[in-house]
Amino acid sequence: MASTSFRSAAVVCGVLTASLGFGLLTPAAATAATATPAAASSSDSTVQETLPDFDSIPVDPSLEALRFSIDWSTPWSSRIVGGRAGGGDDVWLVSGNQVYDRSTTGIFFLVVQDRHKDEPLEAIRVHTAADGTQTRGERTPIPRTIKIDGLQQQNTFTPGTTHFAGSATAGATIVAKDTTSGATLFTTEVSGARNGTGTWNADADLADSDHVITLTQTTTDGRKNELRDVRFSPAASEAPQAPTVVQKGRVLDGSFVVAGSVAEDVDSVVVQDEAGSTIADASLGETGYSARLPQDRVGSTVYVVGRTADGTSSARVPVALEQLPIDPTAAAPSLRSVFVYPDGRVQVVGERDDAPGLWILDGDRVVGHTTRADAVWSYTIAAAATGKQLDMVNLVFNGRDFSGTSERVALPRLLRVEGLADENDYTPGKRAFAGTAEAGATITATDQRGQRLFETKADGARSGVGTWDATADLTSKDGYEVTFTQTTADGRSSVMRNIAFTTEDDAVAPLVVTSPGMNGTASGPRPTFTGTGQAGSTIEIRGTSRVVGTAEVNADGKWSATSSIDLGRGSYALTAKQTTTGNATSEAPVRFSVTATAAPLTVTSPGMNGTTTGPRPTFTGTGQAGSTIEIRGTSRVVATAEVNADGKWSVASNIDLGRGSYALTAKQTTPGNATSELPVRFTVK
Repeated sequence: MASTSFRSAAVVCGVLTASLGFGLLTPAAATAATATPAAASSSDSTVQETLPDFDSIPVDPSLEALRFSIDWSTPWSSRIVGGRAGGGDDVWLVSGNQVYDRSTTGIFFLVVQDRHKDEPLEAIRVHTAADGTQTRGERTPIPRTIKIDGLQQQNTFTPGTTHFAGSATAGATIVAKDTTSGATLFTTEVSGARNGTGTWNADADLADSDHVITLTQTTTDGRKNELRDVRFSPAASEAPQAPTVVQKGRVLDGSFVVAGSVAEDVDSVVVQDEAGSTIADASLGETGYSARLPQDRVGSTVYVVGRTADGTSSARVPVALEQLPIDPTAAAPSLRSVFVYPDGRVQVVGERDDAPGLWILDGDRVVGHTTRADAVWSYTIAAAATGKQLDMVNLVFNGRDFSGTSERVALPRLLRVEGLADENDYTPGKRAFAGTAEAGATITATDQRGQRLFETKADGARSGVGTWDATADLTSKDGYEVTFTQTTADGRSSVMRNIAFTTEDDAVAPLVVTSPGMNGTASGPRPTFTGTGQAGSTIEIRGTSRVVGTAEVNADGKWSATSSIDLGRGSYALTAKQTTTGNATSEAPVRFSVTATAAPLTVTSPGMNGTTTGPRPTFTGTGQAGSTIEIRGTSRVVATAEVNADGKWSVASNIDLGRGSYALTAKQTTPGNATSELPVRFTVK
């Protein structure tokens, strides 16, 4: 029977009308990943325009859980997930906070496009009440898509034992059946994995005929989905015998070596990726072949292919490039210390033990290695790799290959102090520090005498990296050598040693508040604070929870800040804080009382729109005792006066006013710098 190409044309898989015990489902179509999703669901662009904030929608425990009735895909088409939500509720297909599809009819069909098949997918039911209020159900995980490594448009095999490998939900059971004969070809378990996607492999005896295979995945909690229409045909008899894989190992630098034997008619051997692209040409010798593969292929399956001189290829032999297994009898590495450099590099120092080698790992990728020849070993990790979670393992050697590793020893996440260099300036006083470290770790800073400068904790973060901040009293003018130590919650530590701090200015002008005077009075509602300090410093006036005013110290050392909020009558105990350009801080108390609201300004003569005699009329009125009164035009001051203790004021014009009409302004400035104004309109005869 001729082999069948099942990707040469667009594959359209009909979702047949099906009874789910609650009515009939309307047929929908699932096409290849490049096709438009079915009408029952929304496209990515449409979904994104109406994307809700799922975390802000409250969970309603009374909402019935989603009922899944269909969940299947084919190798070259989208995956279809269908079922019932009830109540006509929306069902959203998401990966984390990324939305991929939406169904709005209560009876839902969700399309998992091919490019999203390997992601951790979830379904969320969202109920919208008549008043527009939304609630949702819990996120419902969807099993990972079943995947067979190396599927091609033309899948061939040599009759006999054929090896299969792929990925699916970690811990699930995979059953493969030949839909033509009904025979079970194999049953296998999927490996466990932190990210939820595990690997599987199995052998099946395939007879010399075409096979159409369905793989069914059953997760540990009973959820199922299928991969259908997997087609294999016998290889042409003229194809060379497939290579054998005798040796597969990982070497000290993390790369892989694959070696084996070939038939006499094989002229060359290549190693391909899943798509059939060549990733390595093997060396071919009298005893067989050998290929070196980069470590970025770890966790994938590659394929060894033999070729005759005329280019005819053998069947592809899958080779899973896996991380070495953990050997529970292997001793973990002996870590002596971890040193952190200000530029982000990390030096790891350890003790020699009996292990033949040691790896420093970023996930399953080797970023550093040492051998047993080193008594006390040291390795410096580049800054580009230190922001990640790194682990150490000892290697196990079986006489020919590295055959396993010890349990992982996690290195602390990078301890980082913002703005730090090898040499640092400071202004004597309080200095603020901030940075990042492993979430939950304790950060301690000590000086050259071993005195603790501060201790603080890094806050939590999903990524494992938290932020921290602290303040240290760097009061000495003799300089500091500061050591920063990170200690994680489980006792691991890393150290940044002897970071130098030298004074940038021995003379820092103190913070002084001149008004209001200590325990004095100020006029409300927005008094002005004045004083002196270090030029260029920032001044902040604040209470226990609110900032009242801010200012910058001028070049002459003076500053002035008007309250940004209204202060009613009563007593106040505030704090003035000076922060220099070198981050040194100092504080001073500000205690005062706000008196009654200032007496209003009035102008009694000349009366509004009245007349007066010139050339220098007298202005009179009332106001707040001690206030300054200013009579002015648009560009000139006509007169100034001070309000007497009895609240009255009087002042004659200090310039001649000729005959005519005038529109002036009277302005009152209280001792607390509150101001008020009135118009003064009159005619000089």
